[in-house]
Amino acid sequence: MKSSESNVKPLKNVMDLRRWEKILEENGPEKIRVYFRLGLDTGMQPAILQQLKWTDLKTEEQGEQLRQTAIYFEVPSRVEWHKPFRKIYLPPDSIKVLDELRRHNPNDIYIFQTRSRHALKNPRPLTIQRITLELKQAAINCGIISPADPFGVITLRKSFGYHHIVHGNWTVHEMMRYLEQRSLKITSQYLDLPVGVPLGCTPRNRGQKIKTGN
Repeated sequence: MKSSESNVKPLKNVMDLRRWEKILEENGPEKIRVYFRLGLDTGMQPAILQQLKWTDLKTEEQGEQLRQTAIYFEVPSRVEWHKPFRKIYLPPDSIKVLDELRRHNPNDIYIFQTRSRHALKNPRPLTIQRITLELKQAAINCGIISPADPFGVITLRKSFGYHHIVHGNWTVHEMMRYLEQRSLKITSQYLDLPVGVPLGCTPRNRGQKIKTGN
């Protein structure tokens, strides 16, 4: 992990995340709003998320009796040598914003394709720097961070992991595997987890109390 990323913490207050999303919905560019939604819904690595193409979006039929269509991104895997790609399934909110984005940009190659005149002949995605600037300015405008606070697009990935563990049924072990990290300790530090979060391989009891230390 880059040293600059190690200083970036997840947003631990759900209301802060909602305020951030609301100001993006009101004033943010559509592609930045979609990046926010996908980043928070999937926890994808920023570099992978930024480079996604519409052809990376796949569908599959699931279920024997009650058939339903699942939608996912096929993205590179860093740890499964025999499976160079893995599936990142999308929840309804992500599917909705992607559907709207595609309707508004039917000819784009990249999901977050730039409109820069320098990219007219050679399509490419928005830069991480541009995405970071837009997201940070929105976070500052709604008062959840100050201009001096450490911030990066990695905030979305860390917030995804933190809230799935602290408020959901994911253990640190499950999140470690999902984030493709090497140890429980690295994952706990990466997500700045509170004391008492179960590390094991089975989902925790929702009623179990966790010491937040905050």
